[in-house]
Amino acid sequence: MINSISSAVADQTLQLHRRRDLHAEPVHFRGARYWSIKDPLSLRIYQLCDEELFILEQVDDASGYEDIKRRFESRFEPRKLDVQELQAFLGALHREGLVTSNAPGQAEQLLDRHKRAQRREKLQSLTNILAIRFRGINPEPVLQSLYPQVRWMFSRPAILTSLLFILAAFFSPVIYAKTFVERLPLLHTFLSFENVLLMAIVLAVCKILHELGHALACKHFGGQCHELGVMLLVFTPCLYCNVSDAWMIRSKWKRIAISAAGIYVELLLASACTFLWWFSQPGVFNSICLNVMFVCSVSTILFNGNPLLRYDGYFILADFVELPNLRQQSQLFFRHVASRCLGIETRETWTVQRRHRIWLVLYGIASGVYRWILVVGILLVIYRASEPYHLEGLALVFATFVVGGMLVTPIWGVIALLREPKLGSRGRLWRTTALTILLGSGVFLLGLLPVSRHVTAPVVIEPAEAARVHVTVPGTLKRFTAIGEKVSQGDVIAELVDSELERQLAQVRGERDVQKLYVEQLRKMSVLERGVARDGAGSQLVTAQETLAATQRRLDQMVTDHLRLKLVAPRTGTVLPNRSRQPIKTSEQLATWFGTPLDDRNLGCHLDTDVVVCLVGDATRLKGVAVVGQTDIERVAIGQPVQILVDELHTKTLTGTVDEVARLELAEPPPELIAKGLLPTNFASSSDTFYAVSVRLDSDEDSPLLWSSGQAKIAVQPLTFFQVIYKQVCNTFRIDL
Repeated sequence: MINSISSAVADQTLQLHRRRDLHAEPVHFRGARYWSIKDPLSLRIYQLCDEELFILEQVDDASGYEDIKRRFESRFEPRKLDVQELQAFLGALHREGLVTSNAPGQAEQLLDRHKRAQRREKLQSLTNILAIRFRGINPEPVLQSLYPQVRWMFSRPAILTSLLFILAAFFSPVIYAKTFVERLPLLHTFLSFENVLLMAIVLAVCKILHELGHALACKHFGGQCHELGVMLLVFTPCLYCNVSDAWMIRSKWKRIAISAAGIYVELLLASACTFLWWFSQPGVFNSICLNVMFVCSVSTILFNGNPLLRYDGYFILADFVELPNLRQQSQLFFRHVASRCLGIETRETWTVQRRHRIWLVLYGIASGVYRWILVVGILLVIYRASEPYHLEGLALVFATFVVGGMLVTPIWGVIALLREPKLGSRGRLWRTTALTILLGSGVFLLGLLPVSRHVTAPVVIEPAEAARVHVTVPGTLKRFTAIGEKVSQGDVIAELVDSELERQLAQVRGERDVQKLYVEQLRKMSVLERGVARDGAGSQLVTAQETLAATQRRLDQMVTDHLRLKLVAPRTGTVLPNRSRQPIKTSEQLATWFGTPLDDRNLGCHLDTDVVVCLVGDATRLKGVAVVGQTDIERVAIGQPVQILVDELHTKTLTGTVDEVARLELAEPPPELIAKGLLPTNFASSSDTFYAVSVRLDSDEDSPLLWSSGQAKIAVQPLTFFQVIYKQVCNTFRIDL
């Protein structure tokens, strides 16, 4: 019965026809000839071997499957072709639109296939946060007018000059590394809202030039760019171009040049902006150049030039190793292994030799891991950016949607394997149970992995032991001791003057002297009139003496206040600056001083009561004060090691240990952290609770700048993956368990 059915199928008349508008070009990979088939409607490129192209060409005039089978075996003797294998291949050609059918009901099938393809593309775009593409226009008219203007850039002298220019720009920061690092802006300045917005604009412009580089290179080597559309690259709008025509070019080095053209353009931009940034003064132009350097270098390393992602670097590697379907082959290996684990025999259709498959496996693992690391990193950046606006819940929902979308394909692949008809019902149940237990055990072990080994918090560098010098009597700063000078206890650090106090002091001193003379006169009169009029001068003397005593007390207080205009050192040590005060201008009044009171520009400024003029202490004994949130303070304990990255020191890392953990809520946060955006500006009204953690710094030859700030990484008891998820859920939904 089975043989009769197979015979009937083999004798069945074909109702398929090869499309006449397909264009084929021969290409070679690993010494074998393949054919690149271009579909002018979908702009997709298919690669067929000689045997597959032969079958495609026989579709029109063959009488049936058996006829094609007979021709194939005659042409490629001693190869044999199975009818079922032939049917599967012709079905694949029909699904891809390379052949058409005149059988009834084809319109409905084609429409249904088109709708499924659209749904699949939309799902892939929504689950890929790295690049979401939107269809565009045909840029050929623009490229035809632009190419003659830039054709000289593809000449050998121009390329050689550009490469030397790129090398010079690369080695300049290496040679002058110290000066280069010192000129870089502080981290909080570089990540400010204004600069991030500028960076997004720079990214969009650079990517437009990047894609034009691909399009013009493809044009130069004989290909065409049929599509130029809009792409959201990490939520930043830019352009993309379809240069799939490169697969129609026979030379692999020309294809590599087309793939590398975008990277080449970005490296040129980064090199030019390196020199422009180096020789320009700080300002908008200088910031633009720095952002171009950063965007073009980081995007090349993380995205375009990295072969682990399916961007320029991937196609360069695929052409270099002559394996155009590199990613598909690595995925095919995992499917083969999964099928073998389920007891399903599969045919090996790999084009890679057996001894090279280990590299294919390693590439598949590395690309998958890197993609997950990159996606998780982007999601963490989005989560951190949402924290100041209390949108963490929305960021988690978005992350769940993205991660879920990335898991759809592997989960669906596992389900498809479990539903494989070659797997019997008993075998399916046993294998499904075993696979479920295996996956469950893997998830359980993954959840027990220690993660979150550190608590990161903003930190400010303060003096470890220093006495504050306050203004107790307001006055005008007349003279002071410079910051960094050594002083002994009792030395005058600063002297204020108060002309009104001096005027009142002179007036009261005169009143005291007059009253003193008056008392002396009354005392003499009292002696002369003793026994005659006791009550007259005597009673006046008592009143005058009381007035004199009151005047003397006023004078003593004024003298004391006048002496307190001289600010003396409360201890022996070094004069240290207090926190810097930002200039504040309001409609009502102007700020009297800014910076620190002992800055040269503040000489002659008025200082009010309770102003801290400076500190006196040991300049080498500093500490870090980290501001830790309520959710992490329980994990911080005395003695834990700490690493501090200070913005002002750029790449240098300080070390220390936790010295004290505050048990009371932090009432007044360090203003340096608020000014840099490391703490919310509405700290007083914020619902979040913070605590101060004191960090004793290890001795270091290069002490950090006083009142500098940065990030502290406290090594704490690690949490498991399950514990991190549990804590995050509790914090998101305000669950107190």
